[in-house]
Amino acid sequence: RVEATNHGLFLKPEMFVAGMIVSRSNRDNASLTVPKTAVMWTGKRSVVYVMRTSDQGVSFQMREVTLGPELGESFVIESGLQPGDEIVIHGTFSIDAAAQLAGKPSMMNREGRKSMVGHDHDGNESNQAKNNPVQRTNLTLSNEAKKALQPIFDAYFKMKTALVNDDFENAKEAGNEINRDVNEVDMKLFQGDFHATWMKHSSILEQSTLHVAHLSNIQAVRTKFIEISNAMVAMAEAFSPLSLPIYVQHCPMADSNNGADWLSREEEIRNPYFGASMLTCGEVRNTIQ
Repeated sequence: RVEATNHGLFLKPEMFVAGMIVSRSNRDNASLTVPKTAVMWTGKRSVVYVMRTSDQGVSFQMREVTLGPELGESFVIESGLQPGDEIVIHGTFSIDAAAQLAGKPSMMNREGRKSMVGHDHDGNESNQAKNNPVQRTNLTLSNEAKKALQPIFDAYFKMKTALVNDDFENAKEAGNEINRDVNEVDMKLFQGDFHATWMKHSSILEQSTLHVAHLSNIQAVRTKFIEISNAMVAMAEAFSPLSLPIYVQHCPMADSNNGADWLSREEEIRNPYFGASMLTCGEVRNTIQ
């Protein structure tokens, strides 16, 4: 948002303009930036996941970072990363969720902790777990919260279908519906760890759908759909909101061959990033029950 003197009344309401922001910095070195999708945050704490390769294979290590200014779709990193570090830019929530379940350090738990729920050799819950109910983690979202999520997922699938059909106007309309439905959800429905998850991904959805109505072509909508889908995949994995399976599908050629995911109610591939030009390009990566 910029304030400008409107000489000659040249600027009109709803007009779009292009501009350049020049930053005057005292830094001697070039800034290190990362995509917004790589960063997870809760309160004042921000983390990324750094890839580590060893003889045992590939692993991911949580790294706390200090964020600098926001630059469009990126953040400046003040500290915590070095040039050359390989980081996760998509699917960070899935990695963090796996770390939590394994008792490793994660976004919500800096030190990590082992689950108190144990099982005997027959698969039954152990006496130790039964005797320590207060230390067990509630992994179930309330039915009321799941119900509140339904309109968001309905609008998302409507947007996905419109993109599959190369339907520009309906894709924009569905994007607006997502924005409206996100803003109508009562955040108090999400308790405990679910609250931070909702706040993070609802904020991403709200921002990524805010100006969908102003996009000028279907390719621009598809680019936004990548960010929207990343948030929706993360919420689907965290909340399991639907009674029927949801399929996480992936196109390796989307996003300039970087690859991109989306959600589908059907197992059959119908690619929203290319529509009729490459309708069946992709694969099922995961099924959320």
